[in-house]
Amino acid sequence: MKYSVTKLFSVLVFFGLMAAVSCSDSTSVDPGDPPEIPETTPVEIDRSLFEESDPSAEEESALFYEAEAVVNTANFSLTMISASGNAYLNFIQNREPTYDEGVWEWTFSSDNSDDDLQVRVTAEPLNGTVEWNMYVSGFISGVGVSEEEYLFASGTVSETGDSGTWSYFSPESETDPIYLYEWDISSETEYKVTATYGHEDEQFFIEYIREENNNWLEFKEGEESGYVIFWDAETGEGFLDDGDGQRCWGADFSETEC
Repeated sequence: MKYSVTKLFSVLVFFGLMAAVSCSDSTSVDPGDPPEIPETTPVEIDRSLFEESDPSAEEESALFYEAEAVVNTANFSLTMISASGNAYLNFIQNREPTYDEGVWEWTFSSDNSDDDLQVRVTAEPLNGTVEWNMYVSGFISGVGVSEEEYLFASGTVSETGDSGTWSYFSPESETDPIYLYEWDISSETEYKVTATYGHEDEQFFIEYIREENNNWLEFKEGEESGYVIFWDAETGEGFLDDGDGQRCWGADFSETEC
């Protein structure tokens, strides 16, 4: 299984990192401090068990390795599009935004040979949450971006950053997200994240829940049955269900009866 960001999203990441910033502060009223720049991928899958374990018998641990492959693929799918939004938000860190009627705004642009790309990021505090919007306009050679500004990504994030939703859009539709990422964090070791990606050629659904050492992952690709995986990061035990029933591995990572 392999997933890739659309060509447009990939190029936007590149230009987000290379963009030049221009901004001014024209407000006559002190609005206080702007909201803290959030993350577009605040939660990932805890893969420490798979990264730190080294089963001695690869053949006996085939199930464990299969689960590891699914977990790694799910985590890549979870973060691949979010990286494009994160590139822009990281870029405006420590930059001074403008402020007008309750809305903070950062603007930056790139003029690179045949390319001319403008990005505008706004943040509006609303009752304990902040609404973030990233708008894109301009032209990228070989790809093309609408000359009219369009909504690339939108997020509603709690002021603490512990919960929220990010939506990403294609130039063809600003009402039907191509990617949704939603999270809820109770603590550093207790959280939940769901993500859905819809495209003509690619579809997936992810739900990941972590409760201390216990981890649950549901990963579904298109119309396939998908996977449900559980692992205990302390004992090393777990199971994988690919639609044909559970198969379990023990503390020594070898397959065992469930």
